[in-house]
Amino acid sequence: MVIVALAFFSQWSGNGLVACYLSPVFKTIGITDPFTQLLVNALLSTENVLMAVGAACLCDRIGRHTLFITSTAGMLVTFTLQTIFSSLYAQDGAKSQAHAVVAFIFLFYAAYDIAYSPLVGAYTVEIMPYALRAKGLTVYYFSISLSFIFNQYANPIALERIAWKYYIVFCCWLVFELVFVILFVVETKGRTLEETAAIFDGEEKLTYIQKTVVTPDTTYTSQSPEIGV
Repeated sequence: MVIVALAFFSQWSGNGLVACYLSPVFKTIGITDPFTQLLVNALLSTENVLMAVGAACLCDRIGRHTLFITSTAGMLVTFTLQTIFSSLYAQDGAKSQAHAVVAFIFLFYAAYDIAYSPLVGAYTVEIMPYALRAKGLTVYYFSISLSFIFNQYANPIALERIAWKYYIVFCCWLVFELVFVILFVVETKGRTLEETAAIFDGEEKLTYIQKTVVTPDTTYTSQSPEIGV
């Protein structure tokens, strides 16, 4: 469940709007100059790389759970403010409000890059026991492919029909994401893969692992139960 949820969260947090449909988003705030759009896109890409690398270097110090909560809460706040200023621009058409939207797009992606760019794939591997890791990654990438279908076909239609009001959907979704992350994304900092598996599968699995540690006198057989199954 956690793997599938994080896969969808990584694509349905509102980032798909800017990543795939930056031009239509800019049109809702009156930015139509191609050079300006290209410049903002380039700066966003640079920010994504720098923030993701920085967060990846800090994950073992701060912890995954803390980074996921910080990232999701940051996205919720910044995307909500982006929605508010987009609605104000639709009413007044002030350039300052359009500039505020662009600023919050940058802040939104900074929050996204704290956890969802560097950690989702790595966290998926960490919480999966070795026997199920390949299957888990298959489910993870399949879920991402499904989320792409929604982004490619639903987002442009919604943006064209209701413009900035579509952002409200993602604000509500981000509230759900934050609650889910707080409740179900466990901390794996400082834990071995076996200890992490025990969190999901129960302490009896950890006890079994401890009793069957490979020694010169022990061998694995086809009858040994698989961890995590």
